Amino acid sequence: MRRDTYQPKNSPKRDRASSGRPHPPMENQRFPTRCFVLLPASKGVADATSQDGMLWDFGMHHFHLRRRLEHSGRFVERSDYLLFVIIADDAAYFVDVRKHRDPQGLGWVRQDLLRIVHSNWPALVESHELRGVTGDRLSDQTKQLLRKRNLNHVSEFGGKAIGPIGWGVTANGSSAWCRIWSLKLIHEIKKHERYFGGQPTELRRALVEAGAAPAESIEFHLVPIDSLSPTTELLESLRAEQYLSKDLCGMGFAIVEAATGSPIRAATTIHLMILPPPTRSTARSARPEYSL
Repeated sequence: MRRDTYQPKNSPKRDRASSGRPHPPMENQRFPTRCFVLLPASKGVADATSQDGMLWDFGMHHFHLRRRLEHSGRFVERSDYLLFVIIADDAAYFVDVRKHRDPQGLGWVRQDLLRIVHSNWPALVESHELRGVTGDRLSDQTKQLLRKRNLNHVSEFGGKAIGPIGWGVTANGSSAWCRIWSLKLIHEIKKHERYFGGQPTELRRALVEAGAAPAESIEFHLVPIDSLSPTTELLESLRAEQYLSKDLCGMGFAIVEAATGSPIRAATTIHLMILPPPTRSTARSARPEYSL
């Protein structure tokens, strides 16, 4: 892998694993995505209204380096140093360790963090290349001003225009990525509503054939796929090209019939997949509810 000689200014003198110099490639050092996200992460992960400009702009998480937990038991105590990391589907890319309090108050917009990423794992950055436009190199102070105004910035790396690695923000400061996926999820839910609402007789017949005794009003739940403890066979079935459920399943959700907890696939006819009754935790997670 090619490395350039970029080295951020004023980087603390530490060992190679945590310094600002280009780091050794980590392709062979794989970590489960969920292994350490909750405890060391910012308290903001528990607040759906919180905004993480660094994550949404740079695509970069920060972790507090402490051993002691707070009284809640959910988070470590705040620390003097932070570990900056990019989390992929099957790998964690350790970027740098820096002091929590930046002397100039620019810690969350330091663009040399992205240049470290580009030096070591250029594909993480260049996968967000925008063609037909040019990027700019801005000062960190200007970057901070744009961040505060909820404005996205096209950067320049190696002569290429690079959009926000975290997909940027909307005008109200929320995550553009979350907005895109929420709109897609709403679209999928409405698509299922239209389908089931137009075939109540077929749906009731399918429930009876599956051994269920549907009430006068048939109720559906939108549940996370993980709450069903899905087998490989179930996942492959829900994701099959001919079924309406494939896109919803790809987003991590399924529609289940409330009385049986059975996932529903829909094509030219409605198919119900019978599972054991949902657990209490599954029932609690079943939101929102839909009735025909």
